[in-house]
Amino acid sequence: MGQSPKKITAKNFVTILEFQQLLLQGLWFNDDPLLQLPGFTMDIVKNYRRQLKEHGISEGSISTFAKLDAEKRAKLNLFDGDANKVSQLEKVIKALPIVECKAEAFTEGETSITMSDAITLKFTVTYPNYAPNEAPGYVHSTNFPFLKRQKWYLIVSDGATKE
Repeated sequence: MGQSPKKITAKNFVTILEFQQLLLQGLWFNDDPLLQLPGFTMDIVKNYRRQLKEHGISEGSISTFAKLDAEKRAKLNLFDGDANKVSQLEKVIKALPIVECKAEAFTEGETSITMSDAITLKFTVTYPNYAPNEAPGYVHSTNFPFLKRQKWYLIVSDGATKE
């Protein structure tokens, strides 16, 4: 067999990963990511986005929503006082993989990096909403019929060539 002249770029790989995540959550590329939260419909997403300025919320992403404290989310009254939906939502948010990432590049024993140095890359991922002895568990999805563990991928590419 010969080799294909086409290269798989970082963009191709990211698209495959996004599709895998969307399939797991029962969403499609143009669906709002907030729809993966329990109880959320497009009407609730629109209601939330209408309230952003009023409640001093910087932007309407799922990450920003999940980082709000429970009291601030409750003030949004997205479920018209339905305590069961609020409870389900809070359980899922506690389990969401909210992460803080830090990256360092350095050469052991050197203060600067030169072209011929062996470079060490150090990536640190922390879960601020988990206790020190807790670890991520299974993905929450009402649309996927099997238990599925979280997965993380590290993609290193050239910013100029996308390879």
